[in-house]
Amino acid sequence: MTCPEKFWYMWIYEVKFAHFTTFLCAASIQIMECRKEENAENCNCTYPGCSRKGVCCECLHYHWSMKQLPACLFPPDVEKTYDRSIERFIEVYRERR
Repeated sequence: MTCPEKFWYMWIYEVKFAHFTTFLCAASIQIMECRKEENAENCNCTYPGCSRKGVCCECLHYHWSMKQLPACLFPPDVEKTYDRSIERFIEVYRERR
């Protein structure tokens, strides 16, 4: 079986539950294309030379690996401090409610 373009199929061949065995096929998941240029236009990151600007999945992965959040979740005045910590995020939005 071939998959339609831009779709990915995950097949689950056998599922056992109690005394029943059934065969299932998971629904298809559309693979999204990166819109780097469009994302970069809306990105508020001011870090000079950021290699991840516009590539949101890489940005999120990078910051989350350091227990931080990306610039797009912070207001511009806070983003410029480069304090992307979860603690700072909570502090900012607790104050601005």
